[in-house]
Amino acid sequence: MSHYQNDIQSHARPGAGKPPMAVKVRPHPQRRDDARAAVSAQEPGGDTAAHEPASHDLSQRVARVGIIGATATGMAIARDLLDADIPVTVYEPARETLDAATASVRAACEASRVAGQLTAAQRDRRVALLAGTINLHHLKDCDVIVDAMGAGTDVAGGLVRRLNELAKPGAILMACAATCDIDQIASLARYPENVLGFHVSDAGAAQVWEFVPAKPTSASTVATAAALVQALRRPPQESATHTNA
Repeated sequence: MSHYQNDIQSHARPGAGKPPMAVKVRPHPQRRDDARAAVSAQEPGGDTAAHEPASHDLSQRVARVGIIGATATGMAIARDLLDADIPVTVYEPARETLDAATASVRAACEASRVAGQLTAAQRDRRVALLAGTINLHHLKDCDVIVDAMGAGTDVAGGLVRRLNELAKPGAILMACAATCDIDQIASLARYPENVLGFHVSDAGAAQVWEFVPAKPTSASTVATAAALVQALRRPPQESATHTNA
């Protein structure tokens, strides 16, 4: 039997060329089940019913996402957010790395336009929604901040201390669960209830997001993260099959 207590398949239809997505929440050995209950519930209809976040009222509005680290993972997440029409600020302390990463996103958007997958307006919109910075302070307006550097607990802990001084109250910090002790990261945060571990992997044809709550992680934090991830696979509102410039 899987050690995961929740295995929810998003109701959102996958975007063109994108794999289906599943969200899993790993139970914390010392916490109640409220965070997991906030993420999924079985719909009536037997074993074939899909799972989706059951408590949408617990999730908070996300107007901008910050990405720490212009890594392959960080930029892949940024691309998905841009495709979902969500503004993104990428923080990368190395200017050369940042410039290369943002240029790659712009080139990919142009390639999608040339291939007929985006209109010129959609390309321009995605490019406009992306901001790059070498100043961590520019993440101050982000509702969710994703640490995609994967540099370990010590480095992440240093970032948390800096974010304590500049992040907006209520901002969610998602840290790489594979390289960080999420409970330790939460213990360093000003708002430990807003800290959540994550891990992204591929399982066959599906992309799997695994959430790893710390002991104090709130149900609202998990529900907000789940709703955000599920938004990444919603189909675009505007068809890209006609007007290209």
